[in-house]
Formats: sequence, C-alpha cells, structure tokens
Amino acid sequence: DTLHFKTVTFCSNAPARPGRELTPTQKQENKALSRERVLCENALAGVKRYRAVSDVYRNRVTDFDDRLMLMAAGLWNFYLDAA
Repeated sequence: DTLHFKTVTFCSNAPARPGRELTPTQKQENKALSRERVLCENALAGVKRYRAVSDVYRNRVTDFDDRLMLMAAGLWNFYLDAA
C-alpha cells in the first residue's frame, strides 16, 4: 500500500501597507485566495469533528495515522455528498 500525494503550492495574500491602497488586481487575487482558504479551513474543521484526527494518538502501527486521516476525510466527503 503506497500513498501518493499531490504537490502543494502555498500562496499568501498581498498585504495592505499603511498609506497605500491595493491595486484592483491585488484585491481580486486576495479575494480568490480567501475563497480557496475558506474551503480548505472548512474541510479540515469537518475532518477534525471525528476527534481521532485532532486528539492525541498513541498507536504504534506503521502508517496508521495516514490511514486514519484518509478515513476521516472519506467520511467527511461522504457526509457532504449525502447532505
């Protein structure tokens, strides 16, 4: 069993500096990034509702923590599809 992960690129919003307004392009980019960030934060919050992911885990089975996260994510996706 091999787990494959996508490469993730992290982006941050353009900061508004005192005395200087953001350009309309920067505002539009910040809004798009914020929308994506909210979706990710809501997904992680949903997965954490299964408490096994957010509580201390003391099992020593190899790669079980990754499988636990995948199961919690799968359950959350199932919940979203059923809702």
